Amino acid sequence: MWLVAVAACTFLVVVVAGFVGISGGAVALPSPTTVVQVEPGDTLWGLANRHAPHADTAAVVRRMVEMNGLEGSVARPGESLIVPSA
Repeated sequence: MWLVAVAACTFLVVVVAGFVGISGGAVALPSPTTVVQVEPGDTLWGLANRHAPHADTAAVVRRMVEMNGLEGSVARPGESLIVPSA
């Protein structure tokens, strides 16, 4: 009987997690990418807005940091970055 209770609880946790959105953040980001060279005055936020204007800018910036292995969210002039584009 306890095995049935554990299975039922596990099922409920999975279902609730799906409704709440714990499943890994299903933010739609553009799948095509482009490589850009950072110019003086560029920011990750600005690059995200320019190359993926219809996407969630914060999510695009997080993806840029992840894709480029950046330590923080600073764009350094002269570096090449992979940027989601749409």
